[in-house]
Amino acid sequence: MLARPARGAAIAVCAGALALGAAACGGDEAGDAEPGAAVPASAPVYFEVTVRPDGDLKSDAEAAFEKVFQSDDPAALLQGALFDGDVSYDDIEPWLGEHAGVFFTSFSGDSADGAAVIEQTDSDAAKSFVETQAKDDGAEERTHNDVTYWAQDESAYAVVDDYVVAGTERGLKTVVDTLKADDVATLEDSEQYEQALDALEGEEDALAIAYVSTQGLLDALSRSGGIPPDALSSLRQTIVATGGTASAMKLSADGDAIAVESATIGAKDPAADEGSDASAAVAGLPGDSWLGLGVGGIGSSLDAALDQVSQAGAMGGVDVEQLLEQFRQGLGLDIREDLLSWMGDGALFARGTTIADIGGALVVQSSDPKATAQAIDKVKNLVSQASPGTKVAPLTGIDGADDGIMLSDPSAPVQVIMAVGDGKFVLGVGRQAVEAALAPQTTLADSDTFKAAGSALDGMAPAFFVDIAPIVALAEGIGAGDSPEWAQARKHIDAFASVAAGSEQDGDVQRAKLVATLK
Repeated sequence: MLARPARGAAIAVCAGALALGAAACGGDEAGDAEPGAAVPASAPVYFEVTVRPDGDLKSDAEAAFEKVFQSDDPAALLQGALFDGDVSYDDIEPWLGEHAGVFFTSFSGDSADGAAVIEQTDSDAAKSFVETQAKDDGAEERTHNDVTYWAQDESAYAVVDDYVVAGTERGLKTVVDTLKADDVATLEDSEQYEQALDALEGEEDALAIAYVSTQGLLDALSRSGGIPPDALSSLRQTIVATGGTASAMKLSADGDAIAVESATIGAKDPAADEGSDASAAVAGLPGDSWLGLGVGGIGSSLDAALDQVSQAGAMGGVDVEQLLEQFRQGLGLDIREDLLSWMGDGALFARGTTIADIGGALVVQSSDPKATAQAIDKVKNLVSQASPGTKVAPLTGIDGADDGIMLSDPSAPVQVIMAVGDGKFVLGVGRQAVEAALAPQTTLADSDTFKAAGSALDGMAPAFFVDIAPIVALAEGIGAGDSPEWAQARKHIDAFASVAAGSEQDGDVQRAKLVATLK
């Protein structure tokens, strides 16, 4: 049996859960109704899935589905994953339209009010299905605004005009009132909704979209009472500082990649130093890295974050600046002056395909190598005082290192190394990883997999990168290959080549994209 809120909401599950799966079940018929026309403009959260695409959208979705799931029969896979023996996709297929939406209007504790709104193309078939589910569920027949619906426990469902609706009772009533009233604005009428979608630069290839109104969501959370006022006020301040009135996302897929794109309108410029470049920091990592994550202007970003925390803490009666001063006096390390002042762009990486050569490091560009060396010396003294059992030794035998220390503990099998050299600060695990960070023989910018991932981002340089093949080799090297579950999972993992993400600012629009490339 389908999980509650209602078995009758097999409609909702089929509509909302399957961006790739259900999309590949596309058909020739499609309704003219748009789910957004049944959703009030005040809804702060909305999702929409194309469940019956056609043309290029359908063929592209099928190509991705076949590579990932190694099947050309998505309906069969969905049947086993989503439906019990009493309900099947075949029961829904006769009336299922092209699009399905899910919206939420309020949140309370661990529950939320909302509903799924699914286009239907055959009212008789849809009503027959819903009534059958209602009788099987023992649901109670009720009426609201001249619309008959069925309700049981916390769920309700009905056929309302051109839609099958399933959700909470309040959510269903919201749809009824939106459709029956002449003066209720819908998402289709919302200028903010349209602007957010337009910022995605194209919906024609979208299998699914999502929309969040920032202020609407904050207001809904405030009404719920589930978040302490101080925390909510701090969240509002953070959003005011970063900007963003609304965000939209879309999911697309074809035989080459699966992509998630987002756009936030009303966004302010990032607080990082002008000229900072997280993607360049990632591109300069060792060429055999299977993980790379970049951060632009680490020092200035963390300094700005401390300011925000300080402001939020003051509202809660916490003096962050005083705590930092106590830290400086007690431990002899000034976070802002000794560390953040010289930190530029940075990136974290991991490498290695066996236990013997696995390692990684944080690599940060230093604007003042002398200050960096002094900071390492202060850390050395701090560790010696705070952890007498930890052995602290001068760093030797590391190519490219001008200065540094090596920390080791008899009870731990790894060594932690801090080094400065070639204008870089490196905090790493493993001598090979630190050497590779200071003086890489090749960089990710030289990697064909990294280049392909960057190409899939359509002009955005990767600030996050994962190479799948080395991770698979590492997993099997530590024994995962002996597991039947791993053998099953690997069939799907092997379809992927990499995962990468990047972002860009265009005026007051912040765009980001996450892409999983397929082999």
